[in-house]
Amino acid sequence: MKRVLALCILTAAALSLCGCSLYDSEAGDDISKFVRPSEADILEIIPEESAAQQDITDSSQQTLSPKEIQDELMASAETTAGSFTLDEPVLNEGYLHCGSFKFQVPALWQDRMLVEVTTEDLSGYLVTTYRFYYVQQEPEVNALMMSIKVMPYDYFYSHGVPSATNILSDQNTELEYFLMAPEETLPEEFTEMNVYSAIYSALASYEEPISLL
Repeated sequence: MKRVLALCILTAAALSLCGCSLYDSEAGDDISKFVRPSEADILEIIPEESAAQQDITDSSQQTLSPKEIQDELMASAETTAGSFTLDEPVLNEGYLHCGSFKFQVPALWQDRMLVEVTTEDLSGYLVTTYRFYYVQQEPEVNALMMSIKVMPYDYFYSHGVPSATNILSDQNTELEYFLMAPEETLPEEFTEMNVYSAIYSALASYEEPISLL
């Protein structure tokens, strides 16, 4: 009997201590918010987590179109170091927009284009190179058609640009645009020379082949 009584006393003391640990200065003696929390209570306790989770949910439901993705990538060129490739660039009424400039893409090239964009930090200046390829399907091989380099005027003035032709100057942004001499020979597997030549002829026939946006 004494043992049973002692166990009861110990159990009551333990429960009393547990009750003290749940005491909250705001809740007082009412611990129902801990054992039966309402939705409002939960949002008050973790508002940041709820907002973050909502942002994640919202972003997962948003889908960008190929053009929107391309526009974001092109806008990042000349402003941040890095590189990306556009396997199927989206055209705007036959023009390819490249961040700060555009050019008309000949019909024979519109469905066979690949674009590589690389922005480098050179001596503290961001220099962007755009390489435009014609894609032969059988056998699959890329042939470089045109390469354009964009750089701040101060970098050009200090370092020069060998094997290039200055084609545009933007006084507002102080950027210079250069058409680069061929950087590489055509791959041996490339056989569509007639199409390649036709695209070059079409580019040369345009009154304004490359212009600022």
